[in-house]
Amino acid sequence: MHLLIIAVLPAVVLMFVIYRYDKVEREPMGLVLAVMGLGMLTTIPAIIWELLGEKVLSMFFWEQSLPFVFLDTFFVVALAEECLKRLVVRCFVWRKRAFNY
Repeated sequence: MHLLIIAVLPAVVLMFVIYRYDKVEREPMGLVLAVMGLGMLTTIPAIIWELLGEKVLSMFFWEQSLPFVFLDTFFVVALAEECLKRLVVRCFVWRKRAFNY
């Protein structure tokens, strides 16, 4: 339970600070929470993508080698997570009138 709090607390605090200091036009809290929830759901396909990527890489490199770690970190894990987050923003928020700042 403590690990969950430690993992979630920085994101919640950062979201609160950004929302609070948005003086021009605040986005609706419902949309902010929906995007946050959808972002959390992207962990499921990200895990699958990462496991498949690690399987493919392990066919070519020893898992403790520097090339494996480098490629896994920057091209499997980072690409999976960032692409899926972008997909959520692009599909569910990009054209919403409320998200204009």
